Amino acid sequence: MRSWKQLPAYWPGLAWTILRLFLSRGNSASPSVLFITIFPNKFAILYAVGERWLEEMTTVLETVESWDLDQTGIDGFVDQYCDEMLKTYRLQIAVLPLVQAMVTMPELRKLDQLHDKEIISCLMKVCRRLGIRKKDDELNRIGCLVLEISHTLFMVIVGQNEQRGSKTLSDLKGILKEYMRWQMT
Repeated sequence: MRSWKQLPAYWPGLAWTILRLFLSRGNSASPSVLFITIFPNKFAILYAVGERWLEEMTTVLETVESWDLDQTGIDGFVDQYCDEMLKTYRLQIAVLPLVQAMVTMPELRKLDQLHDKEIISCLMKVCRRLGIRKKDDELNRIGCLVLEISHTLFMVIVGQNEQRGSKTLSDLKGILKEYMRWQMT
């Protein structure tokens, strides 16, 4: 298997474009079957796409870590966090099926674990800065819960119409604000 670093930067986008063109001409084969059949180095391509997703998430996390949490508090943090992460999910909507599948593919599982580790680590730092005084293993659990709840609902929101998605986003923000306030006690 070729390393993802050996692929030209345009490869992942080109691969998906070819699949979309094939399907738009009335062919009924599943995109995943075509992808696996047509591209022998499919995991290198998928890995490259997954790594770009991780890079986008890392950029958002760097932004999150730079926020002045003394000014924003929990409410401001949750509002900004949800808005920034959802923006990334919407920009990367074509990659979301791969993100969901990363945990099931041994070749991509490391990317999924790295993604989770980075987000949880960022959330642990944020919790400390917001005044949540817990041991590291508890902060890790809190970060994991925030990640899983937000990821699940972001995946739902991007598939909803604008009005319904806005209501679901509001619900997510309310859930996270109350949960984080509760953790401060």
